[in-house]
Amino acid sequence: MSSCGYRFAPDACDGNKVSISIPYIQGDSDALFNSSLISTFSRSGKFDCLQSGGDTMLQVVMMSDSNDRVGYRYDRDRVSGRRRQNILGIENRRKVTARVTLYDSISGDVLFGPTPITAFVDYDYVDPGSPRDLNTTTPYGTVPTIRYSYGQLNTVEGAHDDAGPNLYGILSQKILEAIANQLFKD
Repeated sequence: MSSCGYRFAPDACDGNKVSISIPYIQGDSDALFNSSLISTFSRSGKFDCLQSGGDTMLQVVMMSDSNDRVGYRYDRDRVSGRRRQNILGIENRRKVTARVTLYDSISGDVLFGPTPITAFVDYDYVDPGSPRDLNTTTPYGTVPTIRYSYGQLNTVEGAHDDAGPNLYGILSQKILEAIANQLFKD
């Protein structure tokens, strides 16, 4: 039992942290989101994250993870430099939606949710079909740019994966704020 009688107002808890269990997140196969969520809640100072047995349990289910192309450019002819009619994608928006529910572990009552929470992040990339995008010409010859890139000069698949930790951090922060606003009302 909690010393604050399950009332989550900060003055009622006298500064004690609310213990929260965050089990495996359905749809998070590599557990990057799960790690980000635990880290965000732990750093907040309001929650004590436990593997099991917390006063509350946070259930999160990944509902969607999508990509939309949001940035384009025209391809150019290598010799003349003239613009070609084909368009190359250069920027995507990755959007993730999670359904979040917080339960009282003893009574099973729903304290928050179920609520869908969405976050997105934009990322740039190069088109691997354009050799000019993959190489940089220097006075010493041609150097493959993709080998040295991180993020913006990466392939679409690599940039998608590189965007994950930032995206999960944003989503974790939004979930923390939504739950803290509900539990720690003035």
